[in-house]
Amino acid sequence: MGWFNNTLTANRVHNTATILTCAALLEANQTVLQGVQQFSTEQVNRGNRLSAQAFSIQGASSNLGLQLQQAVGELNTFKREANGLNSELGEHTEYFTALVEQFSIPRAARQLNLSGKEMTEVATHITAASLANLAALRANRQDKIAQSVATIDRADETLNPGTHTRASLALPEMAFRNN
Repeated sequence: MGWFNNTLTANRVHNTATILTCAALLEANQTVLQGVQQFSTEQVNRGNRLSAQAFSIQGASSNLGLQLQQAVGELNTFKREANGLNSELGEHTEYFTALVEQFSIPRAARQLNLSGKEMTEVATHITAASLANLAALRANRQDKIAQSVATIDRADETLNPGTHTRASLALPEMAFRNN
C-alpha cells in the first residue's frame, strides 16, 4: 500500500513512535553514560595529582602512589570502554533518525527498501543489543569504579588530612533505562 503514497495510518504512527522511542531510550542512556564518563575523568585527574604527591612525599616506591596508579588505570579502562559504547549509542540514534526520515517517504522512493515493520524490527534489535552492552558495562565496571574512587578518597585523606574530599559520595550510578 505504501509503495507510492504515505497515507497516515495507525500502523505507520505506531511504527514511527516505536523507532522514536528506541532513539529516545538510547539518547537517555547516552546522557547517563556521559555523566559517569565525566565523573571518571575528574577522578583520573584527581588520582594523577595525588599519585604525583604521594611519590614526591613517599618516594618512588610509594605503595600509596602505586595503588593510585592502579585505580587510575581502572578508571581509564572504563573510559575507553565507555567511549566506544558512547559512539555506538550516538551512531544508532542518528540511524534511527534516518529511519524515521526514510519512513516518511513512500517506499518506492526510499533509499532503504524496508517496510515500516522491518524498520521497527531493526530499531528494536539494535536497541536490545545496545542495552545488553550497557548492562555488561555496568556489571563489569560499576564496582571497579566505586573501588577506584574509594582508593583515591583514602589517598586524599592520607595525604591531605585537613582538606581532603570524598568523591565517593557523589559517585553517579550507571542507572541505564531499559524501557
